[in-house]
Amino acid sequence: MIENGSGAEDLVANAYRWLHDISGIAPTVGFEATGQSARSCDAVLVGPYRAQRGLSAAELALLTEGLEALRETAQAETQAMELNRRLAS
Repeated sequence: MIENGSGAEDLVANAYRWLHDISGIAPTVGFEATGQSARSCDAVLVGPYRAQRGLSAAELALLTEGLEALRETAQAETQAMELNRRLAS
């Protein structure tokens, strides 16, 4: 995703759209924190997406950190929902 002209622009665009979708959909299905975490990743990608370019090394580092936080958040919310479902039955 770093080098311009090597398909990086398309990768950034796809990642931006996916994360933008997650940030909007997640809260509507009970994953508020996951949506917020996805918005943080979305914020890293919006500039490169609009400029139709790849990521700088600093942006890639921020995105990597954000994606790890997103994974952890989604996992925690999924586990909490599963526990709540089991307790309710």
